[in-house]
Order: sequence, then structure tokens, then C-alpha cells
Amino acid sequence: MTRANCPSCGAEIVFALGSSAVVVCGSCRSVVARTDRAVEDLGKVAALAETDSALHVGQQGRYQGKSFRLTGRAQIRHAAGGLWDEWYAAFDDGRWGWLAEARGIYYMTFETGSKEPLPELDRIDVGTRVALPTAGGVFVVTELGEATLIAAEGEIPWRLTPNETYDYADLSGDGSRFVTLDYSGDAPLLFAGEEVTLASLGIKFDGARRSERTVLAASLPCPNCAGPLELKAPDKTERVVCPYCDSMLDVDHGNLKFLKKLKHMAAPRIPLGSKGTVQGIEFVVIGFVVRSVKYDRKYFWEEYLLYNRDAGFRWLVRSEHHWSFAGALKAGEIDDAQPLMKGASIRWNGKSFRPYSDAVASVEYVLGELYWKVEVGEKVRTAEYVAPPESISKEITLEGGAREINYTHAIYVEPKKIAETFSVADLEKPIGIAAFQPYPHGGVLKVWAIAAAVLVVMGILLSLLASRKVILSNRFALETDTPGQHARTFVSQPFHLSGGKNLAVEANASVSNSWVYVEGILYDTKTGLRWDFAMPIEYYFGRDSDGSWSEGSQKRTMYLSSLPEGDYTLTLDTQWQEGTTPSFELRVRQGVPHMIQFVLAFIALSIIPAIVFFHRLNFEQKRWANSDFS
Repeated sequence: MTRANCPSCGAEIVFALGSSAVVVCGSCRSVVARTDRAVEDLGKVAALAETDSALHVGQQGRYQGKSFRLTGRAQIRHAAGGLWDEWYAAFDDGRWGWLAEARGIYYMTFETGSKEPLPELDRIDVGTRVALPTAGGVFVVTELGEATLIAAEGEIPWRLTPNETYDYADLSGDGSRFVTLDYSGDAPLLFAGEEVTLASLGIKFDGARRSERTVLAASLPCPNCAGPLELKAPDKTERVVCPYCDSMLDVDHGNLKFLKKLKHMAAPRIPLGSKGTVQGIEFVVIGFVVRSVKYDRKYFWEEYLLYNRDAGFRWLVRSEHHWSFAGALKAGEIDDAQPLMKGASIRWNGKSFRPYSDAVASVEYVLGELYWKVEVGEKVRTAEYVAPPESISKEITLEGGAREINYTHAIYVEPKKIAETFSVADLEKPIGIAAFQPYPHGGVLKVWAIAAAVLVVMGILLSLLASRKVILSNRFALETDTPGQHARTFVSQPFHLSGGKNLAVEANASVSNSWVYVEGILYDTKTGLRWDFAMPIEYYFGRDSDGSWSEGSQKRTMYLSSLPEGDYTLTLDTQWQEGTTPSFELRVRQGVPHMIQFVLAFIALSIIPAIVFFHRLNFEQKRWANSDFS
């Protein structure tokens, strides 16, 4: 067992197994590798994604009669976006096993030295048969992929580098035989084994896994079937369709007149008489209309008439299982430069609405009460204008001797909200993208803006509050008493570093068409731990046919992560170009903000809006694919 301190946060880490290569720090998630002299920080991994895995670090099991213990795990992202877990099993006989878990399937494999050459990645393809006698026969390539190491925990037998991407091939053999070819290095590695079950490993799986609701009006008998009709808006209703016999009735001051019998269609998804509160007003569903437009075929939608004695009428519209809440607008409120023409945008309430569709709509079916003398088959020209999550529909009457134009404003409503409001269970999932359906991930950009603002503020504050304390400052003359020697070593006096602050090593060399190379070693005088860095400095200039030119610089700055608090010395091994005697100044400062980190963080953070942008672009393309104006 080996104990050390995490080079990133200083917490104690333990290498419990002599053959493990890295340990993931439980405090800061740094991947720490051990070397011959010290430990090395390979970078931080992301937090592990929560899964319902039955496995955990420390779990014990048996495979082929040999006991093992799971010491660590890595989470690996597939190029397609999925994750799988790779668990590391330390066997009592000293072997390491790789236990992969993906989609509830488990594979136990072992790194196997192959006597025969393994195929190069560009020599195989899915379906290729590969003879691997070392692994037990002939295998077929079932998958070629790219994997990225994103998260890890525990003690791991190989040098895991965070965010490293590598190619691999999975191969399947007879029975449960399974092979992975790992192309992360110069030469492929062979991992051979088989598909296993938790039961075969002696591991037991422990796992674990609505509501409803329910109506006063003038009561009149249907003149056709005598069924009782309760009119919710008796003083406003012009037509009513009997729910018992589908008779269309004309309403004339409380007198019902039979007009005709309608062909029955599907029952309303929200039953007539249902009540619900929308925008703080309780409405009752009193009418139901099915309409259609015809292109290559008929396309249907449903309209539910809502009524409140004080607020009047509103509509719920259902199209391809998308829902919206609508109410009439006054034509005078609409800025419609071409009310009888199509193709131009309109404006309302300071917002521009783009034209989406223009067609002739027909009434296919009616049920319940309606406030106009509706007729099955009646047609109106209807145009829809959208500004998600809102739309304005314009209806122009084409029949009946009168020309009429009506505007209706609608706002998109999620089906879940409709179900809750009107106590309707199991509403169908919407099909496709509605004309004015809002983009569902728009809030991501707000979150990004907040995160970006926080990042900028943090950068400014850290820059303002940074101590930038000068720890060491010296000037060195690069010359020796030995002819032909162009190297020299300098050792500083001990100096103290406080913990939790980075270092900036700044060098300024008097090079002119020459170079200086500096290797630095920071020694912790108490623990003996060391941190190395290198700083090549070169500067060249001149003139050619294109004019003056220069390359390189006389200055160089190297940033080092925060080191544990303690006393240190700095050793500098210097080399310089033959025939020159340059000098250089070296200054070590602590607590120097490295803004490139914030720039990189901002760039990484900006990946999110970039993804959202392209996803939204695809979303809009799908929306407008169904438009008459796409």
C-alpha cells in the first residue's frame, strides 16, 4: 500500500494495490498516476453520471473459481452519445479483469498478449472475420467505434487520461466469447473474454418502481329523440347538435328546430360539459367542431368551444395532438396590409407574425352548442400566421352571401396542461412539430447566459483580487569559465509557497537570432516531491525580398498549478546557443490569474449554445417543411 498527496488538492490518496496505475482522488476527481519518483496529476474527470448499475467499487465476486474485488470504474462515452461503465476487477491471483457494462449486458475480459499480429484498424471493417488463436478462435467484428474517457473513480490498472479519445473494435466469437481490440496506443491491445451475467459472478441485483376528476342551464328536449339538452349558453347559442342522435338543431329563442341528422364521427377528446380554469377563468366545454383542409389528402383538426358567462367564448384547438388556447381579436388591432392576399406578414401587439398556411377549410362535424349557424360542409378561407408560441389565424367567409374576416389569436399549450386543466387522462403524444410550437430548449440559452456572466465576473474578480506575489526574482549571466561549454545550472535559495495558488514562471532572455533553453525543477524540501517544467526561448529576425520578418520572442511565461504549501528550491538547468553569451531574468510569482483558462472555459461553455443553435435550426426546418410558404 502506497500513500501520497493529490498534486491537485493535497488530499491523501492511497494506492492499495501494487499493480494499479492510477487512483482517482475522491476530493477533487483528479486522476493521479504514480511514477518512479512521485505522483503525477493527469487531469480531472467529470462527476460520474448516475446509473442504476448493480455494481459498485468494493464489491466482491467470483469468476471461474477465482475471487475478485472491484477497485475502480471508468465511464466512457460512445461517439453516438451513450455511456457505458468499465469496472476494474483485481483478482486474488494478481490478474486484472475488465468488466464492461452496457445496456444491462456484462463482459469480462483480460488483457492478453497475442502471439499473432493483431489487425490494424484500417484493415478491418464491420463483418470482417479475424482469426485470433490466442483468444480461442475466429471472431467477427461487430462494432468499430470511438470512445472518450469522461469520468472515473477508485483505483485503476492502466494510465487513464481524462477526455482521451481512442478507437476500438468489438468482436464476437463462438458462444459467449468476446474480444475487444484497443487502438489507443501505437500497437493494438487484445482484451479477450466472454459475456457474463451477474449471477455467474455471484452478484445479486437489488432494484426498485395518477389521478382523475368530473356539471346548470336551460333544459330542452331534442325534437328528434326527446333526449334532454342542457344549453350552457341558451341566449347565445344559434345551433346545437344533439349528443344522443347527432341531430343538428336550430335554436330560436329557446325553440329547437330539427335541421338534419349528421353522420357521427369520433367523440370529442374532451367531453362536452367538462370544466377547466384557463388564465384564471373557469370555462365549460359546450361545443365541438371538426374541420379539414385538403392538399394531397384531407387533414383534420378539432376545435372545442369554451364558454364563461362573464368572459364569453374561447377555443381549444387540437391538431395532430398538439393543443392551443385561442380567443378572438378585433380586426382593427391587426396590422394586415393585405387582408385578402396571401404571403405577407401581419403584426399584432408589437410582434410580427409570418405567414404559414393559406387554404380553404371545411366543417366536417359538429357536436354541442355553437354561437353561429354552423353547417357541415361550410367553407372558409383560412390563413395562419405564426410567431411561436403564438399564432393568428385569419378566416375569410367564402359562402353564404356575406364576406367576413375574423382574426383569432392562439397560444400553444402543452398536452399535459390540457389534461390537468380539464381532467382528461392519457392524452396522445403530439405528432411532429406544430406550426407555432415553441422550441422546447430555449431556456438553455438563458442558463448559458447566466453561466457565462458568472464566469466573466469570476474572471474579473480573480484578476482584481489576485495577489501576484513575487516569490523569486534573479538575473542570470549565461557564461562559463570552461571553453566550449554552453550549459550551466543554477540553484535558488529556499523560498516559501502558500497553498492553493498557482505559479507563473516568467523568463526574459537577451537572445538575438539565437536561443536559450531552460529546464526548471521545483523541489519540496520537506517531502522531496518535484515539479518539472521546460522553457525554450528563441528569437530570430531579418530581412528578405518580402521585407522585415521575425519569429519567436525574448519572453516566455509558464504557469504551474497550485502546489502544496511548503518550502521549495528552484533548480535551473540552462543551455544556450554556441557563440553567444546571453543573460536572462527569471521571476516567479504566486497567485497570478491565467486568463486562458477562463477563455477556454468560455469556449467550452459556448459549445452548449452552438449545439442548441443547430438543434433549433433542425427544429425550425421541420416546422417549416409543412408550410405553404417554405
